Amino acid sequence: MTDRPVGEVLPAQDTATGAPVLLHALDLPELLVPDQVYEQSDAPLGIRLAGQVAALAAQLPRHPRLLAQSGAAADAGLLWVAEEGAPGSALSELAGAGPVPPFRVAELGADLAGALRALHEAGLVHGNVTADAVLVCEDGAALLGGLLLGAAQEALAAQLGGPVPRRVYEARADLVGARAERWPPDSGPAADCWSLGVLLYRLLTGHSPYPETDLPTLLGAVLDGRRYPADGCGPLRGLVEDLLAPAAARPTAEQ
Repeated sequence: MTDRPVGEVLPAQDTATGAPVLLHALDLPELLVPDQVYEQSDAPLGIRLAGQVAALAAQLPRHPRLLAQSGAAADAGLLWVAEEGAPGSALSELAGAGPVPPFRVAELGADLAGALRALHEAGLVHGNVTADAVLVCEDGAALLGGLLLGAAQEALAAQLGGPVPRRVYEARADLVGARAERWPPDSGPAADCWSLGVLLYRLLTGHSPYPETDLPTLLGAVLDGRRYPADGCGPLRGLVEDLLAPAAARPTAEQ
């Protein structure tokens, strides 16, 4: 048992503005790289990661369907990432109740596509388009968050793995798990659109379009293009299949 809040989402308040925020905590484990050892309590590692995340936060555009990303800070072996704490509930709660009707998924998808379009036009990629990263407001609108948390996870995996790709993969696997949305077959804005397709499929059917029993099985299916049929996607089947198509045929967020 531990009282460290890793993986939890904690409500808090921005001391500068008084606005409510949500805090996500990432553990900063012992990091071994050639000729250097950073312990959990070592400030430079946390400060370095927090600086990378804060630099990204400063580039983010404002958009009505994007949750404001406040920044990051390191303290006592934890990297804290803060984002706007708007009233509502995580999309994962809605998805956990079973398949979502196509009309409602279309509304949610339109909101998320608008948010991604704003990011892509600003030259940025989200990289964490998952149900946990989406807030459903009291008026039903979907707000896309989770960008800084995803960026922090990627930066931490790179630090843990160092120059060895296999170690980066293992660190990233520990951080994000076998969730299809986080393992697109390509990169850039097209990867965000693919992840959106996976999320829409999950909402419509109640499960991922790819097997998530373990990471090697998931990655093999993604890379080979082996996915479950989209029969359960109803009138949104064509859109979902287009979003999961090879990058050259995949629609952009604007389209």
